[in-house]
Amino acid sequence: METLIMHRVRDMRSFLATLLAALSIPAAHAHSLTIEKGDYYVGETVIQWEVATAHARIRAADVGQPGAIFVGATTDRGRMMTFSENRWVPFSAGTVAPAVVFDALPGSHSLVVFNSRDIGRYGRPIYDTGLTGQTLCDAALALGTSRFAIAVGYGVLDERAEATIERAQSVGSALDVDHIRLAFVNSDMMQNKKWNEVYRVECAREGGG
Repeated sequence: METLIMHRVRDMRSFLATLLAALSIPAAHAHSLTIEKGDYYVGETVIQWEVATAHARIRAADVGQPGAIFVGATTDRGRMMTFSENRWVPFSAGTVAPAVVFDALPGSHSLVVFNSRDIGRYGRPIYDTGLTGQTLCDAALALGTSRFAIAVGYGVLDERAEATIERAQSVGSALDVDHIRLAFVNSDMMQNKKWNEVYRVECAREGGG
């Protein structure tokens, strides 16, 4: 049984690994990402701003079930990040952190994943998402790339997965229950294709290309 559970843990890496390949493969868009753009003045200088909001759409059969929403990004150079606790964090291996966890999934949920519009008194961003710059292209170039893709997905913890965890507990397993629940949620997302690419950032590097 622990072999089965650990297999689910390893599967969590495939969300971002598959996304890397998706840089060149079109995907059906169930989830989405919207971009607002504008500018404001600081003295006589025009400053561009962007606000990016990811939108997760939950299938009717999954509404009300326990689960989690994931937002991930990967560059064309293989650098991976996940959006967790309202900011982007690097990812290399292990458990993919969820963007938000629900006891009962809603029909839809939105997350602001980039915001350079709203600034405080001293010109600092009110919402620090961990990406620098005024636009997503600025953020991409700061990461050393001109291309990256963002994906959104969700998964549920169904009754069979919960029963497997309970059986493992009943025989005295020392596995981290919260970690394993998250692994099953991620596995549901991957196996049942509950994720898709929502946005591709493709920017010209400074100096050409």
